[in-house]
Amino acid sequence: MRRALVLLTMVAISWIAPVARAPSSWACTCVKATVDEQFAEADSVFVGSVTAVEDSGTRSLATFAVRSVYKGRVAEAIRVAEVEGSGCAVEFLPGNSYTVFARLQRTALATSLCFGTSNDADVLARAGKFRPVAVFDGSGRAELVATELPAGESRAGPISIAVALLAAASAGFAGLRRSRVD
Repeated sequence: MRRALVLLTMVAISWIAPVARAPSSWACTCVKATVDEQFAEADSVFVGSVTAVEDSGTRSLATFAVRSVYKGRVAEAIRVAEVEGSGCAVEFLPGNSYTVFARLQRTALATSLCFGTSNDADVLARAGKFRPVAVFDGSGRAELVATELPAGESRAGPISIAVALLAAASAGFAGLRRSRVD
């Protein structure tokens, strides 16, 4: 009986021990999303190398030397926080390159594994349809490299609406002028 109890205890410990020491990423569950969906949801998308990581106790903050900007307003050096309360934190390591999909939370950019951020710096290039809008050369200035919209996007709709609104406003203004003259 005692032998069976010891054996049962050992089996229970062997099952519980790995879970008790599990990294937070084991608990991470994200909704499956394509790179296109992650790109659309992000406020900023860039590729850069981590230069420093700070841990505030509740979340980490990574500083990046940005190489390429694909979306948003991103400086050559930028800090990105881990999403608060996320079990899907990215383990940023100084010197490593990452593709970062960040969203604005309060007044700062934040990211998580669920947003698409990864240490795969070539994920956008492999997708084949994303091109950088700016590239940093290390001098503090960005070279603008794309002046056209990403594939599948068009300015025709917004421009048509703006023209129609201007035409309606002009017609209304002309009608108002005529009624004052009469």
